Formats: sequence, C-alpha cells, structure tokens
Amino acid sequence: MKTSIIIPVWNGSAHLPACLDSLLRLNAPTTALEIIAVDNASTDGSADLLAGRYPQVRLVCNARNEGFAGGCNRGLQAATGDYLILLNQDTVVTPSWLDWLQAALEDPAVGVAGCKILYPDSQTIQHAGGWLEWPLALAHHHGHGELDQGQWDRHRRRAGHPPRCAAAGGPAGSRVLARLL
Repeated sequence: MKTSIIIPVWNGSAHLPACLDSLLRLNAPTTALEIIAVDNASTDGSADLLAGRYPQVRLVCNARNEGFAGGCNRGLQAATGDYLILLNQDTVVTPSWLDWLQAALEDPAVGVAGCKILYPDSQTIQHAGGWLEWPLALAHHHGHGELDQGQWDRHRRRAGHPPRCAAAGGPAGSRVLARLL
C-alpha cells in the first residue's frame, strides 16, 4: 500500500530539515511513500530549501497563503496514496512511526488513526490520541501532560467513540475523507 504524507508549509525553513530527514529515515520502502510539501507562499526560502535539498519531495506551491486547512486540502487533492497522513512541518518522527500507523489502519473497521505526540522535551506527552464528545464536539486528549513511561505505547480504542486524528486509509478512511472534503 502506498502512503502519502502531506506537509502544509509556511515559513518553515527552520523546522523542515529535521522533519524531512526523519521521514527519509522511515522503515518504509521509498516506492511505497509519497511526501508532498504544500508551500503557502512562504517568505523565508522554504520552497527553495525543499526544491534544492529534497528532490524526492513533491513540492506544491500556492500563490498565496491558503492557511493550514487550505494547504492540507491542496495536498490531499494531489495525493495518490492509499493511506493519507497530514503532518505538521515541525514534527520529527521515529523510524517505526509509519509502521505503527499502517498496522492500525489495516483493520477494515478503522478509518482514522493517530499516534502519541511528545512535547519538545521528549518526555512529556502532548497527546496520545483523542476523542470528540458529541454533540458539542468537545475535544479530549489521552495522556495530556503525563510523563511518558510507555503507558500509551499500544493501539487503543475508546469504546463508543471513533478515533479522530490525522491518518486515513482503507474503505472506512475513504468514507471519512469524502465526508470531510
């Protein structure tokens, strides 16, 4: 299965090398991976950095800043993968990160999956997934502010609440994206 990773970019030249270098160290074969960077009219040379140092990244340039959502939507339209991942430009992933996301999405009942995210101190959990409380759409995060001791290192589902995060795949994921786009 092919995976498309979409990175909306705006003045990200300080963050992009760490992000992209970590993606290029993934365990995934390069033929099964598509990285798309959508530059939102950056003024710090981000597009030049991407074009010059990362020829394996497909660069899409917006004439004006379309915002985070606009950059994501433009990247999703350009993507050809079976799995679609939205990734912030300041994210650094581990080599097995994609393996874990893809394993979660192999379950045909799962359409959307997320991962544990640490704050820059690499010890404190920003969140390890989450859920929306309906009908108010209040967002809740698992593990927020906890010291990472491995307590969120396995796949979990919250009973009665579908997961909401940034990777989609399979038939269920296609239905989720069709409703969102």
